[in-house]
Amino acid sequence: MTARRPIVRVGGRDQQLPVGDTLDLPLATTAGPGLMAAADKAKLDVSVGQNLLINGDFSVNQRGYAGAALPAGAYGYDRWGAYNGGVTYSVSDGTVTLSSGVLCQVIESPKIAGQLVTLSLDNPSATLTVTLGNGSGASSVSGTISPGAGRRAVSLVVPAGVTGDLKVRIAGPGSFSRVKLELGPVATRYFDGVQVDRCLRYFTRFDAPLIPMSGFTDGAAFYLPFTVQMRTAPAGATNITDANFSIEANVSAGKWGIQMAGVAVVTKTGTVNVQIGFPTRLGACVFLFGATFSRTSDLFVGATGILVTFDAELTCTD
Repeated sequence: MTARRPIVRVGGRDQQLPVGDTLDLPLATTAGPGLMAAADKAKLDVSVGQNLLINGDFSVNQRGYAGAALPAGAYGYDRWGAYNGGVTYSVSDGTVTLSSGVLCQVIESPKIAGQLVTLSLDNPSATLTVTLGNGSGASSVSGTISPGAGRRAVSLVVPAGVTGDLKVRIAGPGSFSRVKLELGPVATRYFDGVQVDRCLRYFTRFDAPLIPMSGFTDGAAFYLPFTVQMRTAPAGATNITDANFSIEANVSAGKWGIQMAGVAVVTKTGTVNVQIGFPTRLGACVFLFGATFSRTSDLFVGATGILVTFDAELTCTD
């Protein structure tokens, strides 16, 4: 079937749109419906304006950050770290209150040097300064978002020299929510969906219980596979120590022990040493050694408080 050109009214008469001409159709806006229903425009916005930031709604908090002061380079909510000088902020029902310092997220090699981007957020309570790039001078660019209700934005050109990872910084003080960075001069509707899997590339944690890979009389070894391949071989940490080993039948929170079906089946002689070894992007091992156990299978930890973490975050300072 031959494609049909649209019918337009020219000089009071209906005719087909001439070959080579174009027709601009106004979309619905907050000021008027245009030629597309507002509901259809909202659906269209979902498919455009990909958010280059991860966890822009601050819904993922694997580290359990509760709002204390963070030193420079430290991370609180997933993907959001403290820039030079540190930061103090808190999050309540998705609203971020930035008390002091500068929040920073590092976008992994976005390849958008020299391009126009727009950072938008909801309901800023005060003027916020947005900076893209490294340090100051030619390697960065800054703009401000004025306070007010609804979606507020600033458009900036990413410095041409920033060809690797891109730091996105927000300075207050002030409150805001639902941060989005996208290509182009227009702030489109915020929609990110589930963010956990995207966060796991940079940080992941394991809570109780742990399942042993193998055991022996003077220790045990556990393999922890990552559900998402991490950015690089991560740094591991754990709060499993000799001090919180327990021989309780039902291990209490914050402790760990070797048991079966709720009955303690192990005694320990000596001091437990803990080492995280052979980390790769796919998983890592945890070794417990230096003490003698009467049993080395079926290792569980307390219901809360015991964890193993793996960090592959990017550096958020200059």
